[in-house]
Amino acid sequence: MKQRLLWAVPFAAIAGVLNYALYQSYLGRDVWWKSWEHPAGDPWRWVPFIHSPFFTQYMRHFEEWSARTGTYEGELLMVVHAALVPLVVLLAVGLAADGPVKGRWIGLAALLVAITPTSFRPFEQYPLAVVLSTAALVALLVYARRGGLVAWVIALLLTFAAAEFHLSMWFVLLPLVVGLGFACPGRRRGMGFIGLLSLLACWASMQPGIFANSVIDVLMEPGVRRRQIFDVPDWNNPTLEYLNPMLLGAMALFLLPAVRKLEPRGLPVVCAMAVYTAVHVLLMQQGLALHRQAPEPHHYFELVDPMAIAVAVWALAAAYEAYPDKRKVVLVGAGLVLAAHVALNIRLGMNLVAAAPLW
Repeated sequence: MKQRLLWAVPFAAIAGVLNYALYQSYLGRDVWWKSWEHPAGDPWRWVPFIHSPFFTQYMRHFEEWSARTGTYEGELLMVVHAALVPLVVLLAVGLAADGPVKGRWIGLAALLVAITPTSFRPFEQYPLAVVLSTAALVALLVYARRGGLVAWVIALLLTFAAAEFHLSMWFVLLPLVVGLGFACPGRRRGMGFIGLLSLLACWASMQPGIFANSVIDVLMEPGVRRRQIFDVPDWNNPTLEYLNPMLLGAMALFLLPAVRKLEPRGLPVVCAMAVYTAVHVLLMQQGLALHRQAPEPHHYFELVDPMAIAVAVWALAAAYEAYPDKRKVVLVGAGLVLAAHVALNIRLGMNLVAAAPLW
């Protein structure tokens, strides 16, 4: 624990400072991005982008806060985001270190999360959604390793909360629950109940009579029913946004037998991330999600970016331990991940500056 904090706390502070500095740059009109767009609407309603009533209430609270303070919602969001980012760093580092990761590998995980480009343009509900989704993954993996009723209850509640706040999380959390049930036979019943109970609770929330409307009401709206919300199907649509693609390559190390043997929980996470990626690429291709050709594509991969970083470093550290004769190759892979991170930050910085009103 002391070693984790030694690496995580300084980088958590750096992440908060960097995001607050970006907010100040936004106020100075040196950079620009869209941070707030949708009105909250009536209380406790599902909305056309198939966000749950919890999203609606979150947006309403921000609007009320904005009205009381006389500050634009998006600017309040940036301050909240700068406060939440350190927590994301701590969660991700805790996840990465819950296995063979130690020493400088923990530092690498903390650094990558602290400077990840997906965190530098907060938008509406995503800062809180990222915290919930990362915490849910941590809780599931902790329960898979250690068991216990308290860990089970926390994992159940966070899984439901993350998925209810942003339905996309079902595409990573549900495959993860199933995979961990197979990889950790002693937790099979507990994982089964987490998946079943959270699914039933989410299904119930979608039915008429629970909230002001139901999911069916949203799906029957003309723009949704006719698939006119985003765009027509096109294979030019898919994008990983600002997710570092080298992370996906590093995570694939869990497919190697020796790495899988050293850390059996790794493969279920990789499979879950693969499902999430495939589903969202297809949704973009079909024009059912914001995509590359949209004016400002966001933020599906932002939701899973911290866990992708943590699991990628986890895989690199496991491969480093499992293959002592290949350690130089693993270190080169870690260098490529870091280099790709830097390149994406440069690209994002250029885009934010180019979009600034001063230009």
